[in-house]
Amino acid sequence: MPLTYRDRGTSGTQLTIVSGKADVGSLWKVVLAVTAGEGSRWHWTWHSGPGDGRGQHGTADSIDEAKAALEAEWRALDAAGLTKK
Repeated sequence: MPLTYRDRGTSGTQLTIVSGKADVGSLWKVVLAVTAGEGSRWHWTWHSGPGDGRGQHGTADSIDEAKAALEAEWRALDAAGLTKK
């Protein structure tokens, strides 16, 4: 089942990852201090992962990169029969 993204606020920087009607993860943007010379990064996590029950996490430089990584991981989990249908 494909993933969709639901905005949790008005800024478009905090999203819920949805499969069908199930809330399966979160995607959000972290803006670091400009004085530290850091940019902003997108972070994602699944609410639970296969095996140990802990979520899987990742980061990306853009929302498009984050969604591509999420969707590739989702396809791999689905192929292994580990996603919720």
